[in-house]
Amino acid sequence: MKKVISLALLIVVLLTFNLTIYANFIIVNDKNITLNVGDTYQIEVENIQEFNSVSYESKNNDVCSVSDEGLVTALTKGSSIVLINADEFEFELYVLVEEKSDEIILLEDRAIVKINETYQIKAVNNGTEKLEYKSLDENICTVTNSGLIEPKNIGKTTIKISTELIEVYFTITILPIIDKLEFKDNNLVLEIGDTKNIEVSNISFAADYNYISNNTNICTVNASGKLEAKGVGSAVIIVSIGDIFGEVFVEVKEKSEIIATNIIVKNSNINILVNDMYQIEYELEPIDSTSVVTFTDYDSNIIEVSNTGLIKAKMVGQTSITINAGQSMVKVNVVVNEIKSNSFNPLYIVIPVVGVVVIGLVSGVLVFKKKTSKNKEKME
Repeated sequence: MKKVISLALLIVVLLTFNLTIYANFIIVNDKNITLNVGDTYQIEVENIQEFNSVSYESKNNDVCSVSDEGLVTALTKGSSIVLINADEFEFELYVLVEEKSDEIILLEDRAIVKINETYQIKAVNNGTEKLEYKSLDENICTVTNSGLIEPKNIGKTTIKISTELIEVYFTITILPIIDKLEFKDNNLVLEIGDTKNIEVSNISFAADYNYISNNTNICTVNASGKLEAKGVGSAVIIVSIGDIFGEVFVEVKEKSEIIATNIIVKNSNINILVNDMYQIEYELEPIDSTSVVTFTDYDSNIIEVSNTGLIKAKMVGQTSITINAGQSMVKVNVVVNEIKSNSFNPLYIVIPVVGVVVIGLVSGVLVFKKKTSKNKEKME
């Protein structure tokens, strides 16, 4: 029985000891915080139930204050310590307060309205300064001190929104009162490889349109409205601005030939040697002609001519080449000459061989004469 009582007392003592150890710590959500002027922060003592009472005190009430419930309010730039007292324990929370910097937040940075409509700019300043609004072109629109845009003429301009420290910009587009977009030509016929710009006819300024092709395998369109024909077939380009739409219909055909009407040859009389090569140089008119150029009617025993007009001389002789392109034809004359061998005049060369002198060349063969003494020549 005594052992049971002793064990029960030990358990009570241990439990009491553990609670005391746990209550020796004040557990809070942060050890230091940084606030902007005007911000608030709620201190949370996570083990507050372990204490009989908890109180809060700011050591610098000019920088920040703290309520009985632990709500810190940042007042001016500086630093302070907030003391958290729980029974006989104390915890220090370090507080840094900074000036609140301006930050202008635009819910939208652009808008499109018709000339009979107004538009309210939705801007928020996180700082303390009042926002100022200015239209950069008051012929297009004006803007009130509260950011209400009032159109004056069709066009596009920018609204500057600023404080002394920061500025942002808002783009406004003013449209005429129209139901749909019209085009200078909304039925286009292009050939593969052609490009063309879409031109809106019932809006007089360069507005920011959106373009979508319903078949990019046939025709593509970039952000500025430039079409490019890709394949044979039909496509529809949808053009929009705000809630106004229009359509451009595009038919793409195979590329047609641009027929050459003239061939200009740089050299119409060509002289080359056997085994030499020569490139025929020419130009077509018009310069963008797509006509195929051919080289025919030459003596293949004398020369060879490639599809690009490169001549290779094979043997001595004369021939001509017919060049055809579109509606034009010219002839080029070619003369192939034999390679000339080098000729040498008789000469005397002293060779360092005793008793031998070179006296000349006969048909490319060196002729040698044996030396004799002058006395022997006299005796003879």
